[in-house]
Amino acid sequence: MPDGTDTTKIVLPTGVSVSLSGGVTKAIGTLGATFFGTVTPKNSAACCALSFSIDHAAPSDLFATLGPSPVSTPVLVSATQAVQPDLKQVAGRFAILSTGDWTLIASFENGDHTAVADATVVRILDLWHLRSTPNGPVLDIPASSTIDNSEADFGRVPDLSDTSVDLIQSACPALIGTTPTTFGGTPADTVGVWCEHGVLVRIEGSRPYLRNLLANLKVKVKPRK
Repeated sequence: MPDGTDTTKIVLPTGVSVSLSGGVTKAIGTLGATFFGTVTPKNSAACCALSFSIDHAAPSDLFATLGPSPVSTPVLVSATQAVQPDLKQVAGRFAILSTGDWTLIASFENGDHTAVADATVVRILDLWHLRSTPNGPVLDIPASSTIDNSEADFGRVPDLSDTSVDLIQSACPALIGTTPTTFGGTPADTVGVWCEHGVLVRIEGSRPYLRNLLANLKVKVKPRK
């Protein structure tokens, strides 16, 4: 994602691109990346809202029973076959799509993992298309639904909480403006947030880390063409 000019370009699952400059390449260069979001029907009476995450990994990196090849037709995988501890904690199954380098994991937003729910998730995912771009994954969905809270999280694994840079495409909270606001915490854990053209930027880390990024980071948002 860094382009050699100290600019990092990130494409959110909606296709909106965010360019970061001002030292951010070094700031997030050693951090892991995960993309998140929710797909919601425009008709509130229609089924169903699904949550998804997209990891920069082959299917075999996430589930022991899958190979490294792309998965263009959704498949169900038991959480017991997960490689990563956080996925193993779920009692149920996930629906999977993958480009080979990006792998999407989806399930009901309400956590329903019954047989009927699993079949519904697979049916819905069969209408989705996951694309790989040099700067992130893009998810194409039917016009009858929307991608909400499209998000890219860069943080230290496994919990992405020690040091992180988060970009969230959503309605910005009323109390958050375009000027960075810092929330207390401890010297080792401080948070800074602001809104940039419909993208909420959230940075967490030590106070020196946060102070440096807030002083130098420049964010440019470009809508999907």
